[in-house]
Amino acid sequence: MEGCGRFHHWARLAQKHGHTVKGMSPKHAKPFISQQKTDANDAIGIAIASSQISMPLCQVKTVEQQSLQS
Repeated sequence: MEGCGRFHHWARLAQKHGHTVKGMSPKHAKPFISQQKTDANDAIGIAIASSQISMPLCQVKTVEQQSLQS
């Protein structure tokens, strides 16, 4: 998933359903999006970026961590 403002909420929800969630910064996914900015092109770019070995990933924050940050 691309780490945006709602990333942590959706990531926690997906984890509750047994999924493994990986998040990445949008600035790291941007070079892999080759065409106009649409949801479909973003999804393709994120999928390609997530397959890169050296892609830095971010941790899913808890509600408490997010409230401390804000």
